[in-house]
Amino acid sequence: IVMAAARWDVGTATKTLVVTAMVLSILSGPQRAVSYLLLHGLTAISLAVMWSRRLPWKLTIPIASLVRSGGIMCSLVLSSWLLRENLFMMVAGQISTMAEQFGAVVGLSGTPPLGWMYVLMLALVELNSLTYMILLHVLYAILLRPTNPEFCKAPRMFERALFGIR
Repeated sequence: IVMAAARWDVGTATKTLVVTAMVLSILSGPQRAVSYLLLHGLTAISLAVMWSRRLPWKLTIPIASLVRSGGIMCSLVLSSWLLRENLFMMVAGQISTMAEQFGAVVGLSGTPPLGWMYVLMLALVELNSLTYMILLHVLYAILLRPTNPEFCKAPRMFERALFGIR
């Protein structure tokens, strides 16, 4: 999707996303197609739009990570609804166990409140998305350089580190 936007335009990238979702729907079912759209499609389209407008990395990384985090949460809601299970409660339980074990290592005791587990879950999802976006930006800066060097232009610091450009 991002490659289509780099070579042609955002309209072509959107068409690529629609065709990919349709093929996934036929081959793997509508749940897989919607999950793909939420987890990867919206992120790719948002990156394509921001990079085609030549926005700097300091804007595209946080915006795209928020889009990805929203997609992860929506996918979790969809999966909870389809499975008729509260997956948020399951994830919060796992995070609570992790927090209790961390507290035991540090010397704290007690169970943290459930509200804090949801906050910690959102923070961990956002941290995951930020890390993913930084790696994706570096990867696309390397891969798209021969195709369209201005599409995902890295900051000077990264260009020096990646390509040895002064």
